[in-house]
Amino acid sequence: MKKSAIVRIIVFVVIFILMFLFRLYYGYVTVPSSGAGQNVFGGDSSGMFSKKNYASSKAAEQSVTTEQKYEKIATAVSRSSDFESDDDKIKSAANENNAVIQFESKTGLPGKRSVVYMIGVPPESFDNMVNVLKGIGRLSSLSINKSDKTNEYRELNARLKTLVKTRDSLSELKRRSATVDELITLENRILEIENEIQGLGVSLGDFDDENEFCTVNFTLIEAGIAKGISFAHRVKVALQWTIKYYLLFTFLYFLFLVSFVISQRIMEKLNLFDKIKKML
Repeated sequence: MKKSAIVRIIVFVVIFILMFLFRLYYGYVTVPSSGAGQNVFGGDSSGMFSKKNYASSKAAEQSVTTEQKYEKIATAVSRSSDFESDDDKIKSAANENNAVIQFESKTGLPGKRSVVYMIGVPPESFDNMVNVLKGIGRLSSLSINKSDKTNEYRELNARLKTLVKTRDSLSELKRRSATVDELITLENRILEIENEIQGLGVSLGDFDDENEFCTVNFTLIEAGIAKGISFAHRVKVALQWTIKYYLLFTFLYFLFLVSFVISQRIMEKLNLFDKIKKML
């Protein structure tokens, strides 16, 4: 009996140790030390900005020169142990490549700072700009995407021409005799079309040769943001989790034992009742 009790104690201790080791390992897998303080602007952050940059290139197809309009975006995240110096390097790289900083957002206090830049870069300087930025800090992610915008550009142009023709036709109608109400309705419609034309003009303005840029979204994070999780903290978390679920496991185990004993006693009483009945 004593030996059986010792075996059970050893089994329970082994289960506790295995649960603890499992939780400790799970913590390293799901939250690695290098992943603490991950940048919230990581990935494709082009959607953060309303400004769009477009560029164009000419290609000869069957003796006909066609112009392609495209959008090219590089998104990079880097960590720095010398934040201010690396921040200055970004601005210097922009100046050297004739680029324009179109968006800048700085957050955090010393030791936990981050800065996000949206930089408009001339197409011919795009590759050089990206290569320079790759050498600033410790690069943790980089993606470059290029999408064709030629059809979108042509559709905007076609829509603009249609609106201009419609506006001119409605303006001609104003010269004809009409009631005051008809003239007011006509004037309101012309104003609506004028607003649409202005909106299209702004959109098409992004495609102008003088506004041609590719986009670089660059995030710099101070190294202090990415402090690793200490082993002592991991042990504490793993121990808390193990104690919580080990007590739950123990409670369910004893609940099962009690239920098993009670059901066994009930079966014994039922068997005894059958025996008495047979004797009678």
